[in-house]
Amino acid sequence: MITLNQPSTAPHLLPPTVREVRYVVQTHMKSMDDLQEEVQRALGSQLRPEDLLSLSKKLQAEFKEHLITSPQCMLPSHNYVLPTGKEHGTYLALEGLNVCLDAIVNDSSAALLSRAYVDPSTRLALILGTGINAAIHLPIASLHRSKFGKRSMPPADEVTNVLVNTELSMFGKKAYPTTRWDELVNSNHIMPDYQPMEYLVAGPYMGEIVRLILIEATETTGLFGGNFPPSLSSNYTLDARILAAIEKDSSPGLSSSRRLFHKHHPNNEAPNFSDMHFVQQVTRAVSRRSCAYATAGIHALASLLENMEASHQIVSTDADSINIGCDGSIINKYPEYMDKVQASLDQMIRLEDGGRKRVVLEKTIEPAVSGAGVAVAMAAGAP
Repeated sequence: MITLNQPSTAPHLLPPTVREVRYVVQTHMKSMDDLQEEVQRALGSQLRPEDLLSLSKKLQAEFKEHLITSPQCMLPSHNYVLPTGKEHGTYLALEGLNVCLDAIVNDSSAALLSRAYVDPSTRLALILGTGINAAIHLPIASLHRSKFGKRSMPPADEVTNVLVNTELSMFGKKAYPTTRWDELVNSNHIMPDYQPMEYLVAGPYMGEIVRLILIEATETTGLFGGNFPPSLSSNYTLDARILAAIEKDSSPGLSSSRRLFHKHHPNNEAPNFSDMHFVQQVTRAVSRRSCAYATAGIHALASLLENMEASHQIVSTDADSINIGCDGSIINKYPEYMDKVQASLDQMIRLEDGGRKRVVLEKTIEPAVSGAGVAVAMAAGAP
């Protein structure tokens, strides 16, 4: 077996992820081409538009159960320890500060408010970067009464709609196909199974899945000359920014990627062309699947809205498309990510039986600022 830059190190002293990969993979050598084909097959299966439509239907059933008909609320996925003040009522009491709290928004709701200010027909927003989340605009009457806890339902003539933070990251455990590398990511996580969609599509997890595949390739195919870069021995050390640069690299011999990779993850020798070509192909397979799985989630939410319009549960906007405000580092910076999601959405809708509105992704501009401003203006009763 090829060791990871430490020929005499006992297995129990290797990082946990490396040990677990050793138990998962077979110890005999295989060619890099064989493993690359295996990666493409594992990550590329069930990504056709018809497969994604089937996946979307499974997610729609989850959304309907948990977002609308269930009495439960999805728990927030971040900020378990509030940074300042004391927890009080719905959120915080800030002591000693002359602050009037008019509205609270998170990333997804801010993106929806920001885009809706520009385009009032916007009813969805997507955040995709270090995590994934979405917000949706729904009629308040469609939500289970118990979701409001001890608070009384507002009068129907005063409040007809509500902005719902979906906690999208927490869906999809039983819907999404996974690979052995996904199972390692999940089992090594501090909160296994808590955010199944996020573990498959968000930036840090894209990097982690690629890292685990590279560990396996080093052990079984001799990638990097059998010496794994020491800086990548710990979890979540392969940044999505590096993946983005590698994915789009078209320099002769992938020289730009080879220099960049060796700069951030030095090794005995810089990676050769064969090494970097393998890394690039793996990166593209991982990002392609991330795009596809994110597309299925977006399509499911848009379909939920459109089905509610068709059944007159919500008033139609009369727009010929469902517009989604988008933000996040992967959306904004990963090469062609948003364009690929848009293309997949278009393919899925063409496959459906006529009458479906086009789903259009639109970037938001500084939603953390503009969305919060819109929320405060609304709370203050501004026209």
